[in-house]
Amino acid sequence: MLNPTKDIQTRQIPLRLPKALTISQISRLIDSSMIEDEAISIRNKAILELLYSTGGRVSEIVGINLVDLSEVSSSDSKVHVIKLRGKGSKERVVPIGSFGVKALNDYLVRVRPSLINKSKKGKSE
Repeated sequence: MLNPTKDIQTRQIPLRLPKALTISQISRLIDSSMIEDEAISIRNKAILELLYSTGGRVSEIVGINLVDLSEVSSSDSKVHVIKLRGKGSKERVVPIGSFGVKALNDYLVRVRPSLINKSKKGKSE
């Protein structure tokens, strides 16, 4: 049997690597996530800062538990790290940048307790 498409050549489309956002683009993205609801704004900022400072995927960041956060001592300082679970349930430990640590601490101290209390009240009613 003859294949009429055997001698037809197709164009190869070159793969494009993703481009990183600039610092000003990241700043504008974080600023645009600020809305009237302060709790939601703090949560949004923490998510965006963690995405940027860890290089994690959205699915990895939203799947973080408190036990995934830790502090590791190096020779001259302490480094905050986070365990991320990626595709295929693969785990990796990555450092968190200082802005990510601050945003996450703001969220954990200022917002998370009130969200937990709201969810407990909703379940008991």
